[in-house]
Amino acid sequence: MKKLQQMRACLARLIAAGGRKLVTSVNAVTNVGIHLGGRCTATCSGAISDANLVMSAGDGLIATNTGIPIGVALSDGVDGQECGFSALGGADRTLRMICSAAITPSVQPIMVADGAFVKPLPAAPGTYYQVGLALTSTLAAGDSVEVAPCSAARTVVT
Repeated sequence: MKKLQQMRACLARLIAAGGRKLVTSVNAVTNVGIHLGGRCTATCSGAISDANLVMSAGDGLIATNTGIPIGVALSDGVDGQECGFSALGGADRTLRMICSAAITPSVQPIMVADGAFVKPLPAAPGTYYQVGLALTSTLAAGDSVEVAPCSAARTVVT
């Protein structure tokens, strides 16, 4: 029942976004370039791989699960160089993300997982960030999954 409520909440955010571009979380990164369709550019603070989630790190981007996710890398990035990413709440299309666990074929909430990867909502107590709904299935860690993204939504499992 809880998963159904979370799916409804994410869908409501996606519908409410409509044509608006929700890129407010990107403002946490200084020197960010924001372009049409929720595509952005910023300087990498460390190596970033294509389709990994990115988080803000002051005036750069990092690919680790410390912080709130703001987007998905559109290509590989190197420390100190500019990297392109799609803002989670502003993307005008589905996004490909790398998973750290198998994902069932049904549409389900996708959470930030180990490093910059995604996985289904864990049963273990903790604070997680929902970043979208899975539209495809995966068999194992390292596979890519197509996701309908939404702005990161904090979810607490007790």
